[in-house]
Amino acid sequence: MKSSVFLWMILFFLTIGGYTQEDESSFSAGGYIRTLFFGTKPNAPGTVHELFLSSANRLAFETQFLSSSWEFHLNADFDFIFSNSMNETDFRLIWGKKQRNQPIPSLYYNINQDGLFQINLKRAFVKYQGESLIAVIGRQTVSWGEGRLLNPLNLITPVSSFALDIEDVSGADCFYFQWYWNEFDSVQFVALPYARENKSVFQSMNAEDVNLFIRTKITADTTDLVFLAGRQFHSLVFGAEANMGIGDASLRFSYLGRREEEKVFDHMTAHQIAAGGSYAFFGGKLRSSLEFFFNSAPWQKNEIYLQALENETLISSGFAGSLLEDASFFLSSGKIITRNPFLMEASFGYQISELLDSEFFLLFDPKGKSLYLSPVLTYNLSDEAVWTLGGGFYLNQKNSDSEFQGANAFFYTYLKWYF
Repeated sequence: MKSSVFLWMILFFLTIGGYTQEDESSFSAGGYIRTLFFGTKPNAPGTVHELFLSSANRLAFETQFLSSSWEFHLNADFDFIFSNSMNETDFRLIWGKKQRNQPIPSLYYNINQDGLFQINLKRAFVKYQGESLIAVIGRQTVSWGEGRLLNPLNLITPVSSFALDIEDVSGADCFYFQWYWNEFDSVQFVALPYARENKSVFQSMNAEDVNLFIRTKITADTTDLVFLAGRQFHSLVFGAEANMGIGDASLRFSYLGRREEEKVFDHMTAHQIAAGGSYAFFGGKLRSSLEFFFNSAPWQKNEIYLQALENETLISSGFAGSLLEDASFFLSSGKIITRNPFLMEASFGYQISELLDSEFFLLFDPKGKSLYLSPVLTYNLSDEAVWTLGGGFYLNQKNSDSEFQGANAFFYTYLKWYF
């Protein structure tokens, strides 16, 4: 609690320090209300209901204060989630996972037989922007790399391939600096401290638990080149990315190398590659992309990844306590962990009308001969209201080598109203 108050004092005084009466300042507030319905087949043994149904309701509130070169930003989510299976395992596994080991904890979390109520800070930061320097401190979203489903270079705030709403992505507590040496080219430095066993970062922070990254981006004509290096969750990472635009088409290639420093991996170096392209037809009404993903260290070869992922799922859902100084957290976090080495991903989007848009995501597993399909329809009811209908379906997920073994089809729909 004391560490949270201290961090908020830092954010407050940084904001006040950048304000004078001569500054042109502005304040804005808004957000959205979302009502989401979700259904799937239960996985847990002994489940009473044949269909697991949930209602997830959110009030998202956002405030922003601008003053000259300074910005103060706060975004909080108030979630109320109910289900027909409140007392069963599936509810905690799907909805009850908590973010762990960040310096700024969740404001409130309570789960009982009546439902789940939580207040979570999605973003809370102070930002300074000068002519060539950007500096941000606090909880923020840092998006790196290209690719909707499998993006090996999106190391700080990655997006799940199975995310229902892109706005569900929460920020990370970090220090971010970006310096431009010309209009297009820049270098970035990011530091992310982490705690252990959900203790205060000032009580349990170790130098080895701090994630550090340096990233540079260079633009030449229609090509962007990115180089990255750093330390993430007890491993050394290095990567590169190239993006080339050619008219309505774009080509991209990304590589991430990871040298594991934990003794259980015997200093193994893993490699992940994503390569593909996208093309827009009919003036952008029809959008398409195709990518191939390779992982040299799938968990079929390194079951330590699978054990860590399973343990961390149980811990974050409240079924188990942290073990061995949070070994599962550091072994499983920030990584794309797959069962098989090769995956193919594709997406198609079509603007049916000015108000109705459709998207179709596909993830194919050649080794397991299995497939994940996700159709999504979005309808703009008005300038402030959006209705979304979607689902996820699996083919041959019961195959012994399937990437999606044990997964069940799901459907969802939500209405979102912005204010």
